[in-house]
Amino acid sequence: MHILSVEKADSKQLSAYLKYTIRGDERLNYTDIGGLSVSAFLAKDALPVEGVLIRVRGTDEENGDFARSRVTDVDGRTEIIELPAPERELSQTPRPAEAPYATYTVEAHKPGYYSKVIEGVAVFGGAVTVLPINMIIYREGDPTPKDTLTTVSNENPKLEQ
Repeated sequence: MHILSVEKADSKQLSAYLKYTIRGDERLNYTDIGGLSVSAFLAKDALPVEGVLIRVRGTDEENGDFARSRVTDVDGRTEIIELPAPERELSQTPRPAEAPYATYTVEAHKPGYYSKVIEGVAVFGGAVTVLPINMIIYREGDPTPKDTLTTVSNENPKLEQ
């Protein structure tokens, strides 16, 4: 499996990825672009956390080989990360046959903080998903964390046929 990992890809490069990615004999079904904006904060959004490494990985069959990473700025935010997504018309159709969004796993890492993993983050074509992450400081003497704290975000309702 090939992983496309791009720090600063532009829309032209992403469009080329969408246009020319072939999986076996099938073409990639995600023909649109959605956005993801991540913000990392402490104290219930009161204090921004700069320098958090944000990794985004596709979790669907159509985007499983797609990955991106960014680092939060002084305001605790990433720039908008452009990601492959189903065409936006699917999200405007009542009871679509397939999910009108792509799902991604987002990881947040910074030394001195517990890592976080958020699974099932929905990204719609033509829209920006805003994902706030509440970071937790790791102090000497705290119980050793397992590898990460995992928050499962599976709030997307199942689509009825």
